[in-house]
Amino acid sequence: MEDLFPSRDRLKFMSRYMKIMETGTPDRFEDTYEGRVLQVHAYRSQDGGCSIFYRDITEQRQAEHTLKQNTEQLNLALKAAR
Repeated sequence: MEDLFPSRDRLKFMSRYMKIMETGTPDRFEDTYEGRVLQVHAYRSQDGGCSIFYRDITEQRQAEHTLKQNTEQLNLALKAAR
């Protein structure tokens, strides 16, 4: 993990991972890192460590935002046409 995230950014993730290792309760969350939106899935591994999977969902979130904007514009146009 040290290779992926500088120390200041690593801290925000570490407390969650430590809790997963202590409790054994998996966690899923989204966070941003260097302008990217990450979907994170983490769980305690059999050896007591933490297995972490990151998925970059930046493009998905951008597409959702664009769709929302387009829908709002369409609704405004439809209201104006009435």
